[in-house]
Amino acid sequence: MATIFMLDGFEHGRAGTGASGVVDTVNGSPAIVTSPVRTGSRSLEISAAAATENYQYTVAAGNRRVTQSVYIRFATLPTADVRLVKFNNATAAGHVTFVDATDQFGVAIAAGTVVAGGPTIVTDTWYRVDVEFDSSGATYSIKAQIDGGTEFSTTAADA
Repeated sequence: MATIFMLDGFEHGRAGTGASGVVDTVNGSPAIVTSPVRTGSRSLEISAAAATENYQYTVAAGNRRVTQSVYIRFATLPTADVRLVKFNNATAAGHVTFVDATDQFGVAIAAGTVVAGGPTIVTDTWYRVDVEFDSSGATYSIKAQIDGGTEFSTTAADA
């Protein structure tokens, strides 16, 4: 994995974009909550039932490889595939998804095949998702590992 460029537990209390927050795009209406939290006094809550609710980082054009760690917990499991975290640039996007068929996390690039990995997800458990999106070459890749476990990944040609 590449070196992590930012850690954010959303304890600052902002789920917005730009001066209001740290992400580029917020889709849907994620909220800052005070319970449950993994650490500190606040956490970002995304309604996993809403397939269009997530947050996104825009990756600048050029040779870019970014990585992020995020903790995710489900109060109830979604009943469909849900994109949770997105990395986007001018030609392709990588995303971390909840995969309904296997109750696992998955990674994909654009509308490509979702590759699932990690443990079977259960409710009320915090999972650390380490993800790397590499758009530095003609073939993009996204890889992830859950709680430091076995890495899983997928690739796609740059559009």
